[in-house]
Amino acid sequence: IEMTYKIALELMRRKYDAAKDYTDDHWEAAERREHREYVEMLKKAVEALEKQVPKAIMYHFDGYCDGTPVYDMAGCPCCGYNFYDGEHDWDMDVCPKCHQALDWNVEPPKEGKA
Repeated sequence: IEMTYKIALELMRRKYDAAKDYTDDHWEAAERREHREYVEMLKKAVEALEKQVPKAIMYHFDGYCDGTPVYDMAGCPCCGYNFYDGEHDWDMDVCPKCHQALDWNVEPPKEGKA
């Protein structure tokens, strides 16, 4: 199996979930500190990997043409940054504000409910 960002993220989440609540009453202060640092490192790795797995953009419409909604705006699913059709950032692979990887391979809704 090829190690994709999505697979790596799932494995890292498992490691983080297992480590974050684990304690040992016999640990010395240095061992507790090292474990806290390890858990914090895993947490940061999960956050970074989450940004690498593309999330579907959210289409928005602001009007109709012949009774059909016109989807000429889209938003980042994480921070809400707005993309406008015809602008330089339309179809960007990564949000310029929060750096989330984006998936533009989604169709706008059929009715005006984005």
